[in-house]
Amino acid sequence: MLQRTSPHWRSGHHGDRPRVLVEDPHGALRDADFSAFLNAGFEVALCTGPDSESECPLVASGECGLVDAADVVLFGLGTTDERTRSILRSLRQRFPETPVVVEVPRTGNPAGGPAEAELPDNCVALAFPASVEGQMRALWDAVIAARRRRARPQRRRGRPGEVA
Repeated sequence: MLQRTSPHWRSGHHGDRPRVLVEDPHGALRDADFSAFLNAGFEVALCTGPDSESECPLVASGECGLVDAADVVLFGLGTTDERTRSILRSLRQRFPETPVVVEVPRTGNPAGGPAEAELPDNCVALAFPASVEGQMRALWDAVIAARRRRARPQRRRGRPGEVA
């Protein structure tokens, strides 16, 4: 499995730029500069997923430093293969608060939207192929929604006038 951190993903630094982990098996991305993500305000890292000789560390041990540091995941490994579905399930179980945008093929849906796919809870389907603008909008929407969820104060139940 190839994992690459861009020079813009500064270890230990977590500023205003959200971190997006792109999970995609396409070899061409290994040399990509990800300027569209950088220009849209993201720091970016790449994981090409498991190969025939290795298993995803998230599935094998429940640990993945890239996901641990990510604010959002763009999951492009596919949902038709059991190996990649197990990665997606592990991702949702281990990191339930991290938004995951899942690329779902447009084919098979006459309305042009995402084909039916069984996605775990708290995943956002992104009809793919999608424009770069569509990808960035989906990622930012997911980040903003997650920030709003975290900012909402938890209501404590009690009697009126009772101080918690």
